[in-house]
Amino acid sequence: MSDRTVQSLYVHVPFCARKCSYCAFYSEASNGDVINQYIAALLKEMDLITENLLAKIIFSCGDTPSIVSRRPWEFILK
Repeated sequence: MSDRTVQSLYVHVPFCARKCSYCAFYSEASNGDVINQYIAALLKEMDLITENLLAKIIFSCGDTPSIVSRRPWEFILK
């Protein structure tokens, strides 16, 4: 299969240090086990959808993407 190029790719990270009452976005309070399960599921989905996909820009957003440690981001970006 040939490479497919897209302008951008969005990765949602639905975890917060704490839940704010005013936030309308889906989010969960951070929990190491839940974060690990989410990352594992995200990587499986990316394997299915993004084979040979090249993104010019990758957006990471959501609640607090920095809650996810550096190591999982290395796998996601790879």
